[in-house]
Amino acid sequence: MDRIVEWMVATGAAQARPLFDRAVREGIDSVPDAPAPLRELFTAIEATPDWVDWEQIERGQHAMQAAGSTASTSRGTSPLLGGYLFSGFNQTLLRTGALEKKSNSAFAETFQWALDITADDGLRRGGVGYQATLRVRLVHAFVRRHVAAMPDWDAREWGLPVNQTDMAATLLGALIAPAAGAIGVGQIYSRPTSTPSPT
Repeated sequence: MDRIVEWMVATGAAQARPLFDRAVREGIDSVPDAPAPLRELFTAIEATPDWVDWEQIERGQHAMQAAGSTASTSRGTSPLLGGYLFSGFNQTLLRTGALEKKSNSAFAETFQWALDITADDGLRRGGVGYQATLRVRLVHAFVRRHVAAMPDWDAREWGLPVNQTDMAATLLGALIAPAAGAIGVGQIYSRPTSTPSPT
């Protein structure tokens, strides 16, 4: 995605962004004469590995859906208790204004992303979660480029902006903690009685 950002900057967002959005919605084959960086990214993304188990993914999505409002409560508290303790994570949020001025909207966007990827068929190509994830990763790449270029960014102290640890903390707060929170207040999960039908 970082290479996509460099391509967008060099090409111009007005020309490049619609091509990216079309590939997200309709697939790379829908983009005539797709530029090499775009084709390289989507060729990799669209090649679903053999080990992906859609039945297990669907079970996980249904388990998250079953957590209901309990998951919402957990999502509202876990970032404050965990994710915001990472110094580099906070430094990135401070420099983008997300921690001071946009914290509510940033949290709402993360919440919506979690709902999108746990929706039925959300992670299948073209699904709401699939599209949301690619757009979030693009934003992350733009933020990483912008923040890393700031003269006061201390890479030795804070690492790369929006790094793997930062994203793991988001996954923990948005997905894992809500499921654990539901179990903690008494939600019981049982094995499915039938196999979800393939779509």
